[in-house]
Amino acid sequence: MSQQYPQAPPPGFYQPPRDRIIIIPSVGDTPQRMTCPNCHNEIVSVVSTEYSLVQHAAFFIMCITAACLLCSCIPYCMDSLSNVRHECPVCHSYLGTYKRMT
Repeated sequence: MSQQYPQAPPPGFYQPPRDRIIIIPSVGDTPQRMTCPNCHNEIVSVVSTEYSLVQHAAFFIMCITAACLLCSCIPYCMDSLSNVRHECPVCHSYLGTYKRMT
């Protein structure tokens, strides 16, 4: 009884690459030192703020209850309610988002 071994694909046969599992480190509200999972460089992440659901909800509630439209814009001026987005400064890939409040 002979064993059968898998045969190599014929020349010119394209075999798609296997899926890679990339573990993204947890991120905080300040720039993080890490290895970028995309370009594999040692980096300090670049952070930017994004509006959060809490800010939109607070704006909507203040618009309904407050007579002054100017006051309802206050949640958008508060960085403590914003989400923090981390990106690689080398390849500009997305590394994660820190959500302050959900």
